[in-house]
Amino acid sequence: MAQTSLHLTFSIFLILSFEAICQFPPFGSNDMSTESPRNFRVTIDARILPEGVAVYPPVGFLVSSITEGTVMAVNVQSGSATPFVVNPSLVRTFGLRVDAPRRRLLICNSLGVQVNASSPFQAALLAVDLYNTSRVLFNADLSRLSGVANNSVHFANDVAVDDAGVAYVTDSYGAQIWRVDTSGSASVFVSNEALFGPAGGSQIGLNGIAYVPGAILAVRTSQPMLYRIPIANPSAATVLAVSVPAGMMWRNLDGLAVDASLTTLTAVNNGDGLVYRIRSADNFASTATVVSASPVPPPCVTPTTVALLAGTAFVVCNQRFDPAASNAIVSVPFIPPPSIAVAPLTLPEGISYLPSAGLVISSLASGAVRLVASNNFSVPFTFVPPSATLPLTQTAGIFFDEPRGRLLVCNLLFPPNPSAPVQSALFSFSASTGALLASVDLTPFGPAAASRFANDVVVDGSGNAYVTDSFSAQVLRIDPAFGVSPFAIGGALGSVGDLGPNGIEFWSNNSMAAILVGRSGPNNVSSGLIRLALNQPSAMAKVQITNFANVTGGLFGIDGIRFDAAKSYLYVVNNPAGLIYRLFSSDGWFSATIESAVAVASVQPCITPTTLTLVDGVPHVVCAAAFNPTAVTSVIRVPFAAPVLPLAPSRVEAPTAVASNSLTVAIAVGASVGGVLFVLVVVLAVMLLRARRSKYLEKEMGVRWCVLDVFF
Repeated sequence: MAQTSLHLTFSIFLILSFEAICQFPPFGSNDMSTESPRNFRVTIDARILPEGVAVYPPVGFLVSSITEGTVMAVNVQSGSATPFVVNPSLVRTFGLRVDAPRRRLLICNSLGVQVNASSPFQAALLAVDLYNTSRVLFNADLSRLSGVANNSVHFANDVAVDDAGVAYVTDSYGAQIWRVDTSGSASVFVSNEALFGPAGGSQIGLNGIAYVPGAILAVRTSQPMLYRIPIANPSAATVLAVSVPAGMMWRNLDGLAVDASLTTLTAVNNGDGLVYRIRSADNFASTATVVSASPVPPPCVTPTTVALLAGTAFVVCNQRFDPAASNAIVSVPFIPPPSIAVAPLTLPEGISYLPSAGLVISSLASGAVRLVASNNFSVPFTFVPPSATLPLTQTAGIFFDEPRGRLLVCNLLFPPNPSAPVQSALFSFSASTGALLASVDLTPFGPAAASRFANDVVVDGSGNAYVTDSFSAQVLRIDPAFGVSPFAIGGALGSVGDLGPNGIEFWSNNSMAAILVGRSGPNNVSSGLIRLALNQPSAMAKVQITNFANVTGGLFGIDGIRFDAAKSYLYVVNNPAGLIYRLFSSDGWFSATIESAVAVASVQPCITPTTLTLVDGVPHVVCAAAFNPTAVTSVIRVPFAAPVLPLAPSRVEAPTAVASNSLTVAIAVGASVGGVLFVLVVVLAVMLLRARRSKYLEKEMGVRWCVLDVFF
């Protein structure tokens, strides 16, 4: 009996331990900074001497350490750093890469920065489980792999990962890049002394590295070169022709990062304290252009690597590798372009961004769809004219379906007779040539005798388009062959005749998918964000919205809605109040929090913003000037402060190294009667924890519990 009591007492202790172990900061907690990008700064313990940086949701930032031989987790409010990965094989850590789809962290491990050319030099790539960082997935020794004869001096500097999970590591002293597959098997991916610089010395050659579809991009520090290495044929590596504005310093290249849309490259100049933004008109096939060079805020001296989140660049500064200096993570506000005057376009309603061309804008005053090119000049987009029986009349929502290279345009027709019903249609054009690909009249679909208003459109992963009909309180689905079927009608979407469904977006992870619809209305009761499950749209529900501490007012007057490229944050237009909200969700958009709000008029005078798109992670809205056809309209860039939470809400993960140690004790308990009771209590504890924590534990790859990572 005493043994049973001991087991029960120990079980209760473990329940409380699980409570502490599984308790990680929920979204909206005060553990994250609310500073703006211009002054976001987290000071790091000088002893760490960081070199690599990555964003990891549950803990904030991960940084490597040249001096400590570990990976540290940095609290973004206090700046305190605690060990995240401790492994005896780590000597000095450099580049980091969070590989979320495969729940792992890749760590470049090297002996040191300065070496004697005659001595062997250790280089390795360590992979650990993100949820249990004491679990090593592999430790690939790279030191013995060289494509250059008589070279034994190596430096594993930075790492990138392709879609298949293959890692690529730059050898800064070996004029080569290693390839490491998902099992940890390593080989030389490419080596070329003539191209990458001489091997065997102490001069830093290859440094930052990034992946774009089909190729690896890498930079050389000793000479300002940007390389493209095709994955299918690495021997065909080339130097990209980089156009640099006159007078701009282009040198000392270090860390690289590609934004989630894969259209913009960010590069660090570690000697001059600059962060470059680089674009390419041919997907980095042969050319690139440096569009801006933003200074890193003082007192940062030596930025090394960069992580991107919600349009903000976060760089790690190690003060010229001086252990006695103050190190930090700072945000770098990119130099913004001016807002764009769009004339003579009137009554703009929809907007989308074509990375290869510019902003495309619709008009409720005419059938025009105009292109705002990089020179800020509005020109007609070259469309092949639709048929006379189904013409472009008044254009509304626009969506660029990048995987299929098409531009979807909502169209409506207000007839001369005000009592006649409004008609609707959807058009599909080639985004590159303007050729008409398909069109369909949406007027016959929906409640009888009701007007139609094809307001906005979005596309799911299978190529199905979804169109909001604001006058008929419905959402229609148009398949890739342009067959139309009802998707959802009435209910939370509103009633026929009122201005109901408006903006629309698609969200998914590996376990669920949903259509989000913004419903217009003058207040919180009649307005809202509606969630439609893709596999059961009739089970529609209003998303429960809460306000973060620094945001006042509710979510109403919803017009356009758009996710950022990583689908981490949802940006929502409040049409009548002239506000842009930024929302996040931790439970698959059953509920959401307004994280911040910006008044468009605080950036530039604007009365009626309608819809928005994102360029380099920054919202750009069209201002309809109270739907006044004679007013000059604008595209206005609306910069938000640095995210309150440096995380991706759809990718919530919790390290379980501590949980693993505690559960080992539980499993070691004998199969006595007391042990059985112990197991029953622990199982009950797991069930209770699942109920309490489930909304925090949904991840891109499905739902897991922190305790299950050890049991199964």
